[in-house]
Amino acid sequence: MFKSPTLRFSILSVLLTAIVSPAIAKPPPAHKPVKHAKKVVVVKPVYRPVHKAPAHRVYHYHKIPRRATYLVIAGITYAVIDNAYYKRSGDQYIYVQQPPVAAQQDVKMVSTNDMTGRIVDVLPKDAVTVTVNGATFYVQGSDWYAPIAGTNQFVIVQPQL
Repeated sequence: MFKSPTLRFSILSVLLTAIVSPAIAKPPPAHKPVKHAKKVVVVKPVYRPVHKAPAHRVYHYHKIPRRATYLVIAGITYAVIDNAYYKRSGDQYIYVQQPPVAAQQDVKMVSTNDMTGRIVDVLPKDAVTVTVNGATFYVQGSDWYAPIAGTNQFVIVQPQL
């Protein structure tokens, strides 16, 4: 039918191009969904984070980390490690959920008089409120009272100034 090789080759190439080109051609880009910004979290003013118990519930006194801070309140020794309180019980320091004093400050407990370390249920009527380094104390005369967290009691401490 087509005797010329050039004509035959050109028709064959046109046919092959027509068959192959739709397979090679890219389809138009499909509409992609728009990614929205991350979800917004609203924190209400009354939100209080949940404080979980630390990984270590008990430390042996030989294995206390070097970063520990020690407090003596009302004759009881506490170790503060990573803002968690541990109460000394024999050779161990056991985690306590409630800090021993309302303010998380070191309280000087050097015994200079026989009243230091005594726990009282009621403050004297003429006690004055004093704040030292964010910790609240009550002063009456030369006696300083520190509140014990979680209770209505106070411990007599050494003057903090």
